[in-house]
Amino acid sequence: MHSIRDLIYTCPVTFLLASLTWACGPSAPASTSDDPPDVTEDVAPDIKVEEEVTAVDIPVECAADSVMVEGECISEQTVPCADIAPPDNGQQIDAEVTITYTDADGWSDPAECEWECLPDFELQVDACINEQIVPCAEATPPENGHQIDGEVTITFTDEDGWSEPEECGWECDADFDLFEELCINEQEVLCAETNPPENAHEVTVEVTITYNDADGWSLPTECEWECDADFELQEELCINELTVACADIEPPENAHQIDDTVTITFTDADGWSDAADCLWECDVEFDLLEGVCVNELTVECADIVPPANGHQMESEVTITYTAADGWSEAAPCTWECDTDYSLDAESCINEQIVDCADILPPDNAEQIEGEITITYSDADGWTEPIDCAWECSADFDLVEDNCIDEQLVDCGDIVAPANAHQVEDQVSISYSDAEGWADPTECEWECDVDFDLVEGNCIDEQVVDCTDIAAPGNAHERSYV
Repeated sequence: MHSIRDLIYTCPVTFLLASLTWACGPSAPASTSDDPPDVTEDVAPDIKVEEEVTAVDIPVECAADSVMVEGECISEQTVPCADIAPPDNGQQIDAEVTITYTDADGWSDPAECEWECLPDFELQVDACINEQIVPCAEATPPENGHQIDGEVTITFTDEDGWSEPEECGWECDADFDLFEELCINEQEVLCAETNPPENAHEVTVEVTITYNDADGWSLPTECEWECDADFELQEELCINELTVACADIEPPENAHQIDDTVTITFTDADGWSDAADCLWECDVEFDLLEGVCVNELTVECADIVPPANGHQMESEVTITYTAADGWSEAAPCTWECDTDYSLDAESCINEQIVDCADILPPDNAEQIEGEITITYSDADGWTEPIDCAWECSADFDLVEDNCIDEQLVDCGDIVAPANAHQVEDQVSISYSDAEGWADPTECEWECDVDFDLVEGNCIDEQVVDCTDIAAPGNAHERSYV
């Protein structure tokens, strides 16, 4: 259905002042009445005039705060944004914006265009930059070296972001010198040449020289020297033969040495040859018996009866001789405990009961006193008593060798609502002997990515009222939900 008012806004209309015949569409009835057509009837978008009549154009006026543009009353339109002057290394972002019309002010000015940094530039404090000066990166100087702090330039690209700053330089500490990428103040060098004595030669070895900033490197010490092959140093001379006293001997008891001199020689293989042994002779009132001057002899001890788990120790004892009495009787043998037995108060034992060894129990624990059996062996002696046991104090529990009454565990699992997920976290639980470990508190939850919490639900869409508009004249806004 269309009204005359509809036709006024949708097509040019000429009202006829005289009687006319007109039709809406090809099948509309003719009318000679001065009355306007029934507005409730369907009419075509064009009005056909069947006879010549005098016509007057009636102008169409737009509603308040709207204007005719290309045959249509409007109060807003889309136009390009207003040009701006972006900062250095920035560029304008062309876009369309909405301007509005009022009868009082006409069309509003378009909003200014926004801007962005050029490629490979980044916005920092209202400026587009692609390089900046920053402190150099921490270096790892060698031992006895230190870092030289400074500033370096880093650059920016869209692909890689900001480049990493270069490492700081370094230098050796005071009284250290750079040598083959190391900071040192001592090194091994060849010794300085010297003039060895006769039958000797120089020994070239490495010696330590030192460095300081004031004097630089110290001079190497002179080389040492050593005697030639088959010569030995004696009082700063290299010799290979000597006249010495004969070798001291241990003459038989009640005999004495006869002193004399002999010649000895030197070789690297064997060193100095041994001096020949001195001769000996028996003392006065002693006689030589099988190469020994004696007035006493060593014989086996006399047998005894040892205690349980013990045995006699065979040994030799000395008997003496006098012309008046002859040889004396042998002394009785001693005894010792059998293998893997130990002497204790004249008894031979190999086990005993003792207290367990004191320990230092861990925090929040106590030692458990007790007795244990230790054993004996000749190889190892008495075994060490084993450590006493320990147990956690009241209201503490053993966890991974520690006595604790609280610990961090994962929060308790929950069933999160739709479009949400559990937030994993650690919570503290406590222990008591009466109750054991307490249950962990439940985990929190949060909405999934791209979902928002609204009235207890995680949603990513909702129904709201449409946006208010300014309807044209003789029109009204229609609400949609």
